[in-house]
Amino acid sequence: MSERKDRNNKLIVSFFGSFSMSYNGRTITDKAKNSENQFNYLMQLITHFPDQGVNKNTLINALFSNRDLVDPNHAIHSVMYNAKKRLESYGLPKVNYFVAKEGKYYWTKEIEIIEDVKEFEELLKEASLKEDDDEKIELLQEAVYLYQGDFLERQIGLNWITRENWRCRKLFAETVNTLAKLLKENGRYEML
Repeated sequence: MSERKDRNNKLIVSFFGSFSMSYNGRTITDKAKNSENQFNYLMQLITHFPDQGVNKNTLINALFSNRDLVDPNHAIHSVMYNAKKRLESYGLPKVNYFVAKEGKYYWTKEIEIIEDVKEFEELLKEASLKEDDDEKIELLQEAVYLYQGDFLERQIGLNWITRENWRCRKLFAETVNTLAKLLKENGRYEML
C-alpha cells in the first residue's frame, strides 16, 4: 500500500459521498450534518481549488444563490470572517486562511490540505508508473476503496460540482475496469 501522509496539523477534507472536514482529529463539518451552507460552500470551493483559486463571481453564485446583493464584497468578507472564527475555534492556527490575489481567493499555504479526491488521483498516477502488476493492483485497489460515493453527491445541482462529479465518476469507472482487467490477467479471480 502507498504510505498515508501524516495527518497532524493538516486540514482533512472529504468530497466523496458528502462533505466533511477535520483538523487534528476534531470534526469541523460532518458528513451527517451539512446544514451550514455558506460555510460549507466557501470551504468546498476554497479547499478543492487551493492552487487554481476561486474567482469572486463563482463565490457569489455559490454562497448567495443569485440573490441581489447591495455589496457583494462585504457579503463575501462577512462569510469569510465568520468562517475564520469557526476554523480558529476548532484549533486551526490563527493565520489568514483566505488569500486574495488578482481577483481570486486562495486557501493559505500555511495549512496543508489532505483531500480524498487528490489522494485518489495521486494513487492513480502512482499506479500508472508501476511496472509490477501486483504493485499496480494494490494501488488501484486502494484508490477504489477511497472512492466513497459521488463527488458531493447531495449537491449535484451546482455546475462546478456536476463537472467534478462527472470527471471523478469517469476516473473511478476507468479505475475499476483497469483493476478488473489486471486481476483477471493475473488469475486473481477471488478479488474480482
